[in-house]
Amino acid sequence: MKKSAQNFWQKLKAEKKPILALAPMAGFSDAPFRQICKKNGADVLYSEMASVAALYYASKSRRAEAIASEAKKTLSLLGFDRRKERPYVVQLFGSDPKHFALLRKW
Repeated sequence: MKKSAQNFWQKLKAEKKPILALAPMAGFSDAPFRQICKKNGADVLYSEMASVAALYYASKSRRAEAIASEAKKTLSLLGFDRRKERPYVVQLFGSDPKHFALLRKW
């Protein structure tokens, strides 16, 4: 685990209070909603669940417009404002380890 990640979770744990986390909700957990939650006390914000397969296949076939379009939708789920939405946790789902391995190269 990276040192910065350890410090973030250790800091929350050290505060000796419940951690208020925004649970992801498909179709609702966009940037404006997350920012409202942050302003109202959320300690941790989460992205919607995003398909790692959509990102994988888009990176393999840049020529296919349908795949590229799907990847843009997936990436838009993951975007966030670094100044207003921290800490921010990205949630990816998938079943093929090689799809996740590709993300390490990005």
